Amino acid sequence: MTFLLNLITAAVLYGTPLLYGTSGEILTEKSGNLNLGVEGMMFMGGALGLGAAFYYEKLAGAAVSAPLAVVIAIAASFLAGALAALLFSFLTITLRANQNVTGLALTIFGTGVGQYIGEFMRVREGTYVAVSNTLKGAFNGSPFPVFLQELPVVGRLLFSHSIFTYLGIALAVAMGLYLHRSRSGLYLRAVGESPATADAAGISVTRCKYLATVIGGGISAIGGMVYIMTVVGGVWNHEGLSGVGWLAVALVIFCLWSPYRAIWGSILFGGLLILYLRMPIDLQKWRKVDTLSVSGHKVHAPKGVGALFIAFYAVSTPLSEFESAGWRILGMAFACGMMFPFVLQASLIQSYMPLPLSMGVTRRGFFAGAQAAKVMLAGGIGVCLLLIQLAVKWMFGVDALFTGTMLVGLFAVLLLGASVGEALGFVSLRFGRVGMIVFFVLIVGGYAVIGGIIGYAGAAGALDGMLDAMLRFLSNAWALGGSAIVLAVLLGWLDWLMCRRIPVKG
Repeated sequence: MTFLLNLITAAVLYGTPLLYGTSGEILTEKSGNLNLGVEGMMFMGGALGLGAAFYYEKLAGAAVSAPLAVVIAIAASFLAGALAALLFSFLTITLRANQNVTGLALTIFGTGVGQYIGEFMRVREGTYVAVSNTLKGAFNGSPFPVFLQELPVVGRLLFSHSIFTYLGIALAVAMGLYLHRSRSGLYLRAVGESPATADAAGISVTRCKYLATVIGGGISAIGGMVYIMTVVGGVWNHEGLSGVGWLAVALVIFCLWSPYRAIWGSILFGGLLILYLRMPIDLQKWRKVDTLSVSGHKVHAPKGVGALFIAFYAVSTPLSEFESAGWRILGMAFACGMMFPFVLQASLIQSYMPLPLSMGVTRRGFFAGAQAAKVMLAGGIGVCLLLIQLAVKWMFGVDALFTGTMLVGLFAVLLLGASVGEALGFVSLRFGRVGMIVFFVLIVGGYAVIGGIIGYAGAAGALDGMLDAMLRFLSNAWALGGSAIVLAVLLGWLDWLMCRRIPVKG
């Protein structure tokens, strides 16, 4: 019973920031905008919220007011997210920029700004930026009386959480009532579902989109502040918010754009995160490479190849033992990188196809370019891996990992991954909301599966066996090549059928 209570309490703690990020994104998407910059806005909200509370406490001294500090932190984080969302709105609504590209740019921009602010405060103060224990208690304390919190079982489950948990639940309920029980909420949903119809009915489409996106961005940013103040403990951590915004975006799809479902969905996601963090894994079995934080959460597709170069510095074994240590890491990088062509080709189709078609490019021309990109992507990755192994052989004098036959098999696998990713991109455009759900689920699921397999193999010391199995698999070069070509042609035909039926928006 104690374990279950601790798990639920921790799940609520970790899920509360997700609830704010998800609620804000739901409000944004109900207006017809897809803002993928939640991660960046949460970073900015976390940095500015913490900074506002910290400097208020520093200026006020002994006269500091804990409730006022909470209000100041909320206002600062909301303002940061609202300004970032305003920039996103101007680019996507007024200038008609691609929402996916702009959202990803906002993620990069917001993450950089938040980290810069955090590091600037740290350098200026000469130490870690953290609020006092008094303010930590105000941010983490429950608004209910002590006797209710001390009730058996019920007190822990219902009355012991931070004030932000109850505010987040109230916000989600209020947002649900607003969207489904108010006239302005009906107008907002009409704008998101059919802007032309809403405009014909006299509704200001631009104003509704701006307000929903800006307010939604501010709410999401509050989630970043809540994460820093409650989960991290009121201390700035350079990478403390990494991945939280993307979890919020995934949760929007998981709860089917419903604020009510977001309440229990955020708790579920928080519980899964806690179970993952508490999973007993002995990383020491993987000789001095535990500094790479090998796990399904930390090692994933784009970072896989980079792990190879980090490993050159992290592995402190003699060069004579490099073959046993270094090639295992190369195998990990290769296996993780298999996800890269899948994700890149899917994102290419999903993000960029509507733009050239709206500018007069023929569907046949775009489709031909996509096929060329697919082949060049697979070939380019294969060539890069070949150059890496030649460089390693030249520097360390170890035998080549891939033979010529294996490289043919490698190209075939990469081509197949790019082909599946391309098909997924066309599905997301052809089938609307259902296609987008499939798009995100398969990409996120692919990352999780690949990362989980590699992480657990590394922790269990089984990477050598996995690498051997992978090399034996690639040795079947001609069977792999023939299968990849057949499947690529079949998927290409299906892609062309979907490409012909994708609506083009001007």
